[in-house]
Amino acid sequence: LLSLLWVCLSLWAQAAGAAELKLVFFSIGQGDAALIVSPTGKRVLIDGGPPEGTPALLAGLARYVPDQIDLIVLSHPHLDHLGGLKRVVDNPAVPVKMFLDGAFPSTSPPYQSLLTLLRTKGIPVKQALLGRKIDLGDAAVVLVGDLAAAMPR
Repeated sequence: LLSLLWVCLSLWAQAAGAAELKLVFFSIGQGDAALIVSPTGKRVLIDGGPPEGTPALLAGLARYVPDQIDLIVLSHPHLDHLGGLKRVVDNPAVPVKMFLDGAFPSTSPPYQSLLTLLRTKGIPVKQALLGRKIDLGDAAVVLVGDLAAAMPR
């Protein structure tokens, strides 16, 4: 069932005249955490790795995120993808502007705790609906798509 619900992020920047788009993968152990820095300097964190990877994630973010995270994307609510996000969201020195939820239902305590923290901090939570576009400026766009539909047959 989950394979039918996969959501992917597609990023593109207009080749002519676009500034550099950076993609940083954090070494956080078993799990995922990546940062996109758009040509206009917007920062998008995709997943937060496992709890034990949180110190490495926070160190990496301190290097690449000087003032705020414009968007956090949670691909799905498994602990190896959301384990470090609570500490990221709870950091007053680097506020989070928006949260994009992968729209996979879960009653896991870490996921529910993260959602509660987002509500408490007043951070808008949007669902990753197919076709949703988030403009990062200078022709860079986050597009929520269907990974299965995008794969060649």
